[in-house]
Amino acid sequence: MVFKCIGDGFLRQCWISESKASRTTKCVQRSRRVTIRDMSVGPPRDPIRFVGAHITQSGTETDDMDDNDITIPFSLDESISIYTEGFDIMKRMIFWDGPIRAYLLEHGYTLNTIENLDTIHEWDPEDRVCFMYPAFESAPGFPADQRFAFIEGTDSEYERVGQSEKRPYLAQSAGKVFFGQETACHEHHVAFKLVRNGSPEHRALKLLSAHKEIRGLVPVLEMLPFRGHWLAVMPRWDEGVVTQCLWPRNIRQTLDLFEDLLSGLAFLHEHRIVHRDIRGFSNVLVNHLAVDHYHADIPTRCALLANNQIKTGIFDYNLSVIFPADVSLSRARSPWSKYYGMPAPPVDICLGEYQFNPFASDVASLGADLRALFHHFTPVAPLLAPLIDGMVHWDPTSRLTASDALELLRSMRQEYDSEVRNLPAPARENSPRQLGMNLWDNLPPPFVERWKHFRTPSEPLGVGSWLVCALDGMSQKWFAAFAVLSTTSFLPTITIELNTESAIPTLTSSNFGRAAGPTKTHPKISDILLEVFPYGDIVGARVRLSGLWDAQT
Repeated sequence: MVFKCIGDGFLRQCWISESKASRTTKCVQRSRRVTIRDMSVGPPRDPIRFVGAHITQSGTETDDMDDNDITIPFSLDESISIYTEGFDIMKRMIFWDGPIRAYLLEHGYTLNTIENLDTIHEWDPEDRVCFMYPAFESAPGFPADQRFAFIEGTDSEYERVGQSEKRPYLAQSAGKVFFGQETACHEHHVAFKLVRNGSPEHRALKLLSAHKEIRGLVPVLEMLPFRGHWLAVMPRWDEGVVTQCLWPRNIRQTLDLFEDLLSGLAFLHEHRIVHRDIRGFSNVLVNHLAVDHYHADIPTRCALLANNQIKTGIFDYNLSVIFPADVSLSRARSPWSKYYGMPAPPVDICLGEYQFNPFASDVASLGADLRALFHHFTPVAPLLAPLIDGMVHWDPTSRLTASDALELLRSMRQEYDSEVRNLPAPARENSPRQLGMNLWDNLPPPFVERWKHFRTPSEPLGVGSWLVCALDGMSQKWFAAFAVLSTTSFLPTITIELNTESAIPTLTSSNFGRAAGPTKTHPKISDILLEVFPYGDIVGARVRLSGLWDAQT
């Protein structure tokens, strides 16, 4: 199949090899050959310094690697998950019950006991996780070293909520992370993460291990080496932010949560670490090992929040990218195909861009999470409106940086904290929303006027792009799903039709509006560029439209 596409002022010819084993794509621009890299094709790079994620994915440092006989019998490739065909949880658990136990015991740690390990040969091959529990009992309360988590007990208050028979610290693992305790102090519950030597994750964790404690980040206690890999040792923290378990009771606790997260992200960005996986609070933990995650009225939890003893921290750097120290936060770039974050990404890459600022994208991802969970707090705490809106601005160059957002929050707290700190926090909404919300509704007009420069304006009309992930072999049509342009409108749905004789893709129809309506073409779309590339087991394409349209139609 041959696609001849006119776009951005030059001719592209794309050949697709439809071999089942592999599909390759070549791209020729006049007489000069251009290789598609990172699934990204586009006009010449601008003068802004371009740093692709691929240059920091490996390293050469060895750091006195320990020469022992421990080997990992499974891949640490991030593309392999519990949903991958052939995933073998038994092989992973045999590893954690092997020589690694004696190795960690020498370093002062005792691994948890794997549940039903004696009958591992009877496990269901479809199992994807295993369960474990601590080897030693732990006294409830905070350990002396408060980098470690608060341990809930099993006294009468838990009998009241029906949890007395549940193991308080039962955990599950898919093999890359495992749990244990310090042998000399059973109250110090720890987590072990397997990382490759020299990887961005290793470099990020090594940096954190040089600091005893960093606000907003889960601490790293030490890095233990073995055979080209490392075990990052961290205090075992738990979820709780997005559940009823530790939902803020007042605005002061809410603002503390915001300041924790912004402090952690600002530290990472200061050291040129892009997290790349801040979404849905899935990589945010609290220093609290709970018996359950659903009962908010347990007195112990209320007391911890009231006494400002709950800490929130970002963790998990397996998708992180580290830029050189001299790269400007405002001028760093990654290829659009390296975007990772919210399921519905910000408009950083929805307007046809070939590159995006990954630091700004981190801020937008965190801002979107905060907006989804706390948007209904602004009538009680108006200062959250300019802060969150500044973090999710559709223009990355106008978006607050992590350090700017942190500075803004701290300055506004000095001014407004006494007015709002003791006000009750609204209850958590059961269905957090992303779209259709206005943070500034019902706010005092003087406040809105003073802080309006942080209010995000409506997006302009302009260029749109889609990722087309399938080719219908029967009808020979490319199908492109609609994309979100703004919080209030949708881009048109387009269909690219393949002419089987000339194989020239053409724009045949555009649908406008939220609801399905009559099909019609739009004269303002002036140009179309179709990029084709391998996309897993299928052929993928990215459609880029040039021109203007009325997204409110």
